Amino acid sequence: MSLNHSNINKYCIIAALAGLNLGIDIGSIGSLVTSFSSFKLQYPNLTDFSTGVVISMLNLGGLFGGLLLTKHKHHEFNDIKFMICLNSSIVFLGQFIQIYGFKSWKIFTFGRFVFGLGQGGNNVLCPLYISQICKIFNLLAGMNIQKPVSKNKMSFFQLMITLGICCGNLSNYCYKTYISEAFLQWRMPLITNIIVTFTMLILMYFVCPHPLDIQRQVDNKLAKFSSQSTKLDMLETESFNEKPSRKEKSLKKIWNGRPLYFWRVTIGCSVLVFQQFTGVNYFFYYSSLLFENSKNISIDSINILLSIVNFLATLASFSIMRRWSPKNVLLTGYIGCCINMFIFSTLGIVKTKISSTSNLITSLMACSTALFIIFFAIFIGPISFIIIDAILPRENKLKTLGFGISSSFSWMTSFFIGSLTPTMNTLIGMNLGYVFCGITILGVVFQYINLPDLFLMNEHDREEIWKQIQIRKS
Repeated sequence: MSLNHSNINKYCIIAALAGLNLGIDIGSIGSLVTSFSSFKLQYPNLTDFSTGVVISMLNLGGLFGGLLLTKHKHHEFNDIKFMICLNSSIVFLGQFIQIYGFKSWKIFTFGRFVFGLGQGGNNVLCPLYISQICKIFNLLAGMNIQKPVSKNKMSFFQLMITLGICCGNLSNYCYKTYISEAFLQWRMPLITNIIVTFTMLILMYFVCPHPLDIQRQVDNKLAKFSSQSTKLDMLETESFNEKPSRKEKSLKKIWNGRPLYFWRVTIGCSVLVFQQFTGVNYFFYYSSLLFENSKNISIDSINILLSIVNFLATLASFSIMRRWSPKNVLLTGYIGCCINMFIFSTLGIVKTKISSTSNLITSLMACSTALFIIFFAIFIGPISFIIIDAILPRENKLKTLGFGISSSFSWMTSFFIGSLTPTMNTLIGMNLGYVFCGITILGVVFQYINLPDLFLMNEHDREEIWKQIQIRKS
């Protein structure tokens, strides 16, 4: 294993393939369930509620996976690679159950739950794996041996999600258009995703190293340049060397830890919860329902266009993250998403009241959706994991638990929104968008008051900020 920038990028991209898994599912499942005639033939008589449950059951699995499948046996963080591979195997199993079908929508839904278990674990561990290998590699920068790498590489995960959404929408269009065989048509999007899962599993197992393997190589390089390498930056490396006998139980330490461990985890949860309540999955899961009455405009074309905008905007976010404070980026995203959700809902209500099939109103709704996605992709999606990584306690076991708790709240919120959206869309229609707007405004206020600006601070300075906040709260 050669330790250089090229290999670090390769390891980060392989770990981020778990995001591609999730993105392909997000981009394909809503249209698959609501608009594939072959799927409706396989599973007839789905109600609004059961449709929502089928689509969102992955999120319920993610809730449990984020808590239960992120633990690793040894205190040295050595088992994270094994756990990622295990979770990928569980994802593979869940996808296989969905593909087989079993002629029961309940079994198909169970397959989505199993998929969610593995995906929930990897949504925690893969960004954390990227963070850790970048952190270890950057020890070389402390001795001016190597140029540092940015922990913004955690955003590779979000970038892969957006790429996956684009792939999911494109594959749905191709399979629906060019495959007429009912048995194969609705299964092909799932087969596409299972190939990605298998590829990631093989690459992670055979190509990616353990973080400790990188740590040892870093130590060897440092030893050539400094006789005091074992004393280098103990603040940065102490989380790898903690002994279990000196550690409290993680949950107890999260609750009682200082400075403000519990409050910091709470803020981390709020970042991902308010992210979901912007209504992003309202568009990605249910755009086929929201635009189903459009005339002369292909729903598939709208989905593909929106997913391409999402991917390109996420690419653009990388330059912004290097220049702007993460807090300001997040708040800008909330405000932009809220404004465009309000416009979309208002246009939708006007269209419903005048019973219009006008392409103009549909086009304006699509434009407001595209602007919503641009704000989300540039200012919210990629920055969320970076903010959470910065505010959580630095000990690896506590950081992993904090990521797991935060992600589980995100999965729970997404399940709640996804399962109820078809029913709420029938009951209150486009007024649901106003609910998202109100909650997003609460998110702006909460984050403005409670999220400190930690831009360009190292771990020591961030801890000092939290100590000062604790003193003010006392």
